[in-house]
Amino acid sequence: MCNFIFIKVRAGAKNIISTLWPVDDEITQRFMSEFYSNLINKKSLTCLLEIQN
Repeated sequence: MCNFIFIKVRAGAKNIISTLWPVDDEITQRFMSEFYSNLINKKSLTCLLEIQN
């Protein structure tokens, strides 16, 4: 995991979202789609709080 993050940062990534625990692929895909959709619409803080519920 540390090597993956290091490579992304070195390649120029400004932000990285990761977890140390196994996650369900379908739920993660839905979460990320909703998160970025709301982030684009300037609802970054509220979208994160809504998605967590």
